Amino acid sequence: MQNFFKKLVLVILGIIFALFLFEVMARLTGFIKSAEVWKVPDFYYISDNELDYDIAKNFPSTLGGSFDNTEIRVESNNIGCFDSNYNGGKDTILLVGDSFTWGYVPFKSNWGTVIEQQIGKRVLKCGVPGYGTKQELLKAKKVISEIKEIPKLIIVGYYYNDILDDLLFSGSTVIVDGNLLGKKTIEDITKKEIKINEFTDEDLKNQLANFKKYCAPLSNTHTKISCFIKKYSTTIPFLFQKTKSITANIFGLKFSSKLAGARSAISKNNSLTRNLLFIPDNSGYDWIKDAKDKNFNNILEFKKYADSQNTKVLFVLFPSLEMVYSPFESFVKEDVPEVNFTEGNNLLKDFMDKNQIDYLDLLPHLKQYADINKSVLTKDDLYSESNKHLNIKGNLLSGMLISQFLLDKDYDVLSIEKKSQKTEEISTFLKSF
Repeated sequence: MQNFFKKLVLVILGIIFALFLFEVMARLTGFIKSAEVWKVPDFYYISDNELDYDIAKNFPSTLGGSFDNTEIRVESNNIGCFDSNYNGGKDTILLVGDSFTWGYVPFKSNWGTVIEQQIGKRVLKCGVPGYGTKQELLKAKKVISEIKEIPKLIIVGYYYNDILDDLLFSGSTVIVDGNLLGKKTIEDITKKEIKINEFTDEDLKNQLANFKKYCAPLSNTHTKISCFIKKYSTTIPFLFQKTKSITANIFGLKFSSKLAGARSAISKNNSLTRNLLFIPDNSGYDWIKDAKDKNFNNILEFKKYADSQNTKVLFVLFPSLEMVYSPFESFVKEDVPEVNFTEGNNLLKDFMDKNQIDYLDLLPHLKQYADINKSVLTKDDLYSESNKHLNIKGNLLSGMLISQFLLDKDYDVLSIEKKSQKTEEISTFLKSF
């Protein structure tokens, strides 16, 4: 028995030494750049009386973290957008939206930058993470007032959690010590009737302290260990992800996620939050129907505002990861059987058709280019599995598809030069993508 324990200790020490060597080699060679720890820099956001919060102006380029082994720097320009400085000019396009428009990728790789490069027009890239449709409308008005120029086109990056964001707005977020925190929360989103609670100032300060120490608003043994590993090790998260990928490929996504303890992250509560549009009106969640109506009214208000400014508005509908990749869709439906992606998407498009609102639904296009049966996503796919947003490749494809739409739609107000040549170049690119 004594020999057994000696051997066990030697094995454990051997594993620790091997991990140490791997860690050293990974850092020296840059094979693994860093673990995926994401933190928006302090004071990147500022309080705003109308919007609740906004991006601060002229924020210097600062490392926010990394996803898919790619570092992402955070900055802002002279009008409070994640963009290069605005120095005047006409024939502009204004982009507003949430984090899908802001982009969890390097600035040069986001879909707004791709559009600017492809059609040769100045694109003001003014998405703000966490915004809903109402805030996006207010942000558009604020930017237009600041630049004193009506853009030729407003593009709204629409994502389906805009419904919940609009429901909770306003007063849903606050700035505490330069950090953006959620002020409002739904007590239990799975109930037929909901109660919206507000955190106290003390609650918010405790959350912020836990975020800084443990990378999560709640402090427990799991979050402490997980945060420590993410902050100080590159190899363990890398090996963990590789193990998860191997088990998912062999045994399936559900087994892999349960083995990794990820089930809580894909809970019913989270699935409902991200997919309110896709819960049928007859499911018994009366508050969800009211939330949809509120969001749809804000979409209509956007159209009315654009008409009043004698400009155009285009809604780009960004699908969720679960809508594109079948294994993840089945996971959501296990949590919330009522979810119906097709019915919900058609409901939104029917509303836009009825009110003559231009839109581009990216879902069928992304599914055309994606390996929709994959259960483990890499940088060669269209989404980052870790943050649920489009990755660099997904942003590139989306930017090219939107550019193609703008050229085909023939928005005369844009006065795009060499349209035939640009259309052919994009078509050639998409054929080989």
